Amino acid sequence: MGNIVRLRKVQDTFATAFPKEMMERMGVRDGEAFQVEEKDGVIVLRPVDPDFQETMEAFDEIHREFYDAFRELAK
Repeated sequence: MGNIVRLRKVQDTFATAFPKEMMERMGVRDGEAFQVEEKDGVIVLRPVDPDFQETMEAFDEIHREFYDAFRELAK
């Protein structure tokens, strides 16, 4: 069986702490960002790739700016 962690209410959200040894094995550092999703009742955490995140933010900006053009091209 894996490690057990507890959720704690922090204002309007919940927080938890992961064992230091686990984070060291995974190479996770303080302040690192994770993508969180729920899949079939399971919480999945994935480290955020900073390069991918930057690319997606640039795409979102371009998509907003040229939304009408993209919509016409999709027809």
